[in-house]
Amino acid sequence: MEYDIQKSLDLYKEQLSYGYIRTAYITLTKYVAELKSNFSTQYKTGNISFGYLDYTYFSFFNQYLREQKLRFGVVLNHKKCNLNYG
Repeated sequence: MEYDIQKSLDLYKEQLSYGYIRTAYITLTKYVAELKSNFSTQYKTGNISFGYLDYTYFSFFNQYLREQKLRFGVVLNHKKCNLNYG
């Protein structure tokens, strides 16, 4: 599906003027930051990636995973408004 970029920008600015998108985004990303700060001490965590209003995530790993060059992640899907991990 192709979108009219100017119309998309106009709608985006209009919605931002109401403040709901900004408030929701800040609330959701603060929640992810709180999850990260309270994450199990058995794992180290990576930095939070704030994405583009699509996903916000952080990785976590322990020594074994690091040796295998693997990481898991906690991912907030903004469109579905849910958390996934794995």
